[in-house]
Amino acid sequence: RKEIAAYVMGNLSRPDTNQMITSCWAKLYRTALMDKFPLQTTSEGMAFNFKYLRMCENVRFIDSVVYHNRRHGGSLSTTFDPKNKFGLFGFLQSQRYVRTFLDEFVDDAELEDALDKFKVYQSMLYFMRICDSEGSKAKDVFNMLYPDNGA
Repeated sequence: RKEIAAYVMGNLSRPDTNQMITSCWAKLYRTALMDKFPLQTTSEGMAFNFKYLRMCENVRFIDSVVYHNRRHGGSLSTTFDPKNKFGLFGFLQSQRYVRTFLDEFVDDAELEDALDKFKVYQSMLYFMRICDSEGSKAKDVFNMLYPDNGA
């Protein structure tokens, strides 16, 4: 599991290079280790993966591309819901599972730095998705999220 932790730290530090930890697609799981998905609006796949990884003795990767992910509009992870303004930021809840998994392998300061980079990347990604889905400018979206910001 130490090798998995090193892989995850690389992903947190450079989240644009690999999305392994954020979703459940393109993975196979042992049903004996399966558990329920955490109840979250979004990013439940990331929470599930880290809950699952804590039970694994080893993980295997293959070099082949065996899955093609096609994005469609209307996904919970890409659609802005004005009734749940911060729903797209569910990855913040999921980071508790990441922290729990990595705590035994990584120094606190290094982990905080990596998680901060990941938070900024994910926040910017979701902010751009809101802008795209709403057809709005960044300032308009910011005002939707924080209506009393004085901007």
